[in-house]
Amino acid sequence: MTILMIAALAGELAMQPVPAPEENPVGFETAVSFGLDASSGDYGLADDTHVVFAPVSIDITRGGFRAAVSGAWATIDGPADIFLLDSGPAGRRDRGPAAPAADTERSGLTDLSVEIGWTFSPDPLSAWVVDISAGVSLPTGDEDKGLGSGSTDGFGAVAVSRDLGSASTVGAVAGYRIVGDRSDFEARDVSNGGVFVSHRLSDRATVAARLDWRQSSDESFDDQADAGLSLSWALNTGAVITTHVFAGLSDSSPAFGGGVSLRAPFGR
Repeated sequence: MTILMIAALAGELAMQPVPAPEENPVGFETAVSFGLDASSGDYGLADDTHVVFAPVSIDITRGGFRAAVSGAWATIDGPADIFLLDSGPAGRRDRGPAAPAADTERSGLTDLSVEIGWTFSPDPLSAWVVDISAGVSLPTGDEDKGLGSGSTDGFGAVAVSRDLGSASTVGAVAGYRIVGDRSDFEARDVSNGGVFVSHRLSDRATVAARLDWRQSSDESFDDQADAGLSLSWALNTGAVITTHVFAGLSDSSPAFGGGVSLRAPFGR
């Protein structure tokens, strides 16, 4: 998943190495991204909950600046009351009587995110690259089904990466989410972060590994943590296909998951 992701991958966090800004003498470039992700885990309960997540985003870039809009269609099947944010499941929450009945399947649109960002290098000759992003998440998902947050949230992140030479890059990202008022439970503002390393195998292929952490918005549950691997392949058309797998490292995370995404530019 790219850093534009569908954040941020981020955003997740989906989180990939931050690309250096490219010269674009023509002007704006537009790209659309599609994905399909699946995950499964018990979230600390006796039975597993399965989530299928199909994100879509469109982004416009010029130089190092970008703007993106993203959303998704999701299906949740299982007993856990899963909280969906950005790139997928954001853990279990306790809503008491308001929680969905056990072993229910629910589907629908998730919250819509609008984001802006700037990628730059502090010095043209520097191996460092910085990406700053900020945005809002709009409550378009059904909160009662666990498909949305039920509030308008603000979020931001800073990612820093360094080219190590020999086609390798390392980096880290830190973010924060300001949570709006929830109608059925008290949620706190949350932090998130992660580290990553990538290696370019060829002109077309890049492999990456990441470790992500997200604070739980519900103090009753553990924070989320997971580790993942991804492989990206660039096509002749300029499109990029990325496959990824991950494993959860806490009770509030899915036990495992994976998916595939395609980012295709269609205007310059």
